[in-house]
Amino acid sequence: MNQNVTTFDRSLATLGGSYALNKTFKAGLFYTYIYANNQNDGYYENRHRFGGWIQAARKVNRFKISLREKFQNTYRDEDLGNYKYNPKMYLRSKLEVSFNIKKIPFNPYFSAEMHYQLNNPYGNYTDKWRYTAGTEYNISKKFAIDLFYRLDKEINVTNPVNTSVIGTMFKCRL
Repeated sequence: MNQNVTTFDRSLATLGGSYALNKTFKAGLFYTYIYANNQNDGYYENRHRFGGWIQAARKVNRFKISLREKFQNTYRDEDLGNYKYNPKMYLRSKLEVSFNIKKIPFNPYFSAEMHYQLNNPYGNYTDKWRYTAGTEYNISKKFAIDLFYRLDKEINVTNPVNTSVIGTMFKCRL
């Protein structure tokens, strides 16, 4: 939602998979369908995002520290929008620290993520920082619910926008 929760902004559905290479490294691929409101022109459009990632994680006592590098490629409908370039490619670097509370199924976490543009014809640069605080609730060994608050801060753009997001995710581990 946006405009003080008066208009629908976007909906996302993601399908992905990951594989543990060893105890430290994990890699994955994903596809995301996005139905988004184009704020500038006032219409809704379909977007398709593909990507892959690799993550290194290490447990230190009850803390888990991870660094993830993600490549994403987002295709937008050129029939609807006047885009300077398409697809939009990013390298997203994320550092996350989580804590396992003994005998309680909640795992609080905090992360910071940088969005670096890869194919901007006007020059590549970091245009967003994303900060997230949340908790993952383990329903069972296979299912979890993630509740979070996220702050997206645009930088190095003419009219930066800061966005607050309250979200939830359902996770299934096969």
